[in-house]
Amino acid sequence: KFTIVVNTFKRPERLEKSIKHYARCPSVDAIRIVWSESPDPPRHLSKLTKLPVIFDVHEKNSINNRFVPLNGLRTQGVFNVDDDILVSCDSLQFGFETWRTSRDTLVGYNPRIHSKNAGECKYGYKQWWHVWWGGKYSIVLTKAAFCHHKYFYQYTHELSREVWNHVHENRNCEDIAMQFMVSNATGLPPIWVQGSYSDSGVLDFKGGISTGSSHYDKRSECVTKFVDMFGGMPLVETGHVAAPMSGWRPMKTPPAIWEWFHAI
Repeated sequence: KFTIVVNTFKRPERLEKSIKHYARCPSVDAIRIVWSESPDPPRHLSKLTKLPVIFDVHEKNSINNRFVPLNGLRTQGVFNVDDDILVSCDSLQFGFETWRTSRDTLVGYNPRIHSKNAGECKYGYKQWWHVWWGGKYSIVLTKAAFCHHKYFYQYTHELSREVWNHVHENRNCEDIAMQFMVSNATGLPPIWVQGSYSDSGVLDFKGGISTGSSHYDKRSECVTKFVDMFGGMPLVETGHVAAPMSGWRPMKTPPAIWEWFHAI
């Protein structure tokens, strides 16, 4: 079994929908909510399912909160997910089975690639279509990704404070920082799982983190600065894709139509 860890912030209707959806999926042991809004979370939402629904309340609001170690966890595997992402239960189960074969790496549904630049930012962060066109990726986004819970401890207690503070102050790039940390520790690339999901965040025009015009510039800056902070480039490119044989598609078929529109 594995634990769902939902990252949410001031979107109660999406949180409720997320809990209802993932409670129906097999192999889910519990649902944990990363809560950074107020001292009093909506614990009545735990009545939506017979599964344990636990709110992990944080006094300070930080995007790094999503990787704080969880007390009382009963599984090694965790599925990190934003409240606007609903991965189908079949795809989620296949992702979990894939992660069980490679527990030391990140396994997710949203691949991205880095590149070397000639400009002020020595490295670039590239959108989905670069992955689609080039057939390579080096990052999977933790808005929908499996990892071992040990990486929560390493991120919170062992990651360079310089990296942690950069993420906190810029409210961005925690996913890139996690990928840097894991690849730096293991020398392994992430694993992209092709799956079916919906992403209501692509229709969010209220000024979310990924909607600003400078979003990609900030993430390219993160990659460049993290290379300096880590003392080198640990990201590992790969072209391997995990896909269930029942729904096999060629490499250049997008895993979900949402990838063509999302800003992250």
